[in-house]
Amino acid sequence: MSEEEGSSAIVEAPFAQKYGLDSRERFAWITLKVPSSLFSVGLTAVFSNALAEAQIPCNVVAGFPHDHLFVPVKESSRALEVLHQLQAEG
Repeated sequence: MSEEEGSSAIVEAPFAQKYGLDSRERFAWITLKVPSSLFSVGLTAVFSNALAEAQIPCNVVAGFPHDHLFVPVKESSRALEVLHQLQAEG
């Protein structure tokens, strides 16, 4: 994706390093195994609110049939705990 301020890409670290891309920020990739649709309403709010309450930053790529979350690597274990708890409550 390219915007006025710069470009964004989701690539693995070896690819970024090979092509000289900035790879200082490292994120864990979590794929939600809940089937979703790009027409779903409210799914993103449910998990993003739970992560926000735990003070875990999250970026979302909505896809079909699953959504993908990117959280800082150092927060990945806690993020999974929050998501598993959310699943148990649901």
